[in-house]
Amino acid sequence: MTTTISIRTDSKLKERANKIFHSRGLNMSTAFNMYLSDVVSGIALPSSNSRYVPDHIMEKWEEERLDAIKNGKRYKNAEDLIADLIK
Repeated sequence: MTTTISIRTDSKLKERANKIFHSRGLNMSTAFNMYLSDVVSGIALPSSNSRYVPDHIMEKWEEERLDAIKNGKRYKNAEDLIADLIK
């Protein structure tokens, strides 16, 4: 049994996606069904991708990451790390 899904998307995005799908021998319906199968099986989910995080948050994370690399604590071994964590 099949069903119809109607979605709204930007026309330029749709056109670009169609070109990519076509170059790989797919149509929009087949590509979308492949994506849905990946979501259901746990292989893909776009919300886990950082591209969906707003730029200002990504910039803050990058600042904190770089600060941690430059100024963060360093440990010689796992035991020292664990000892610091349980203080």
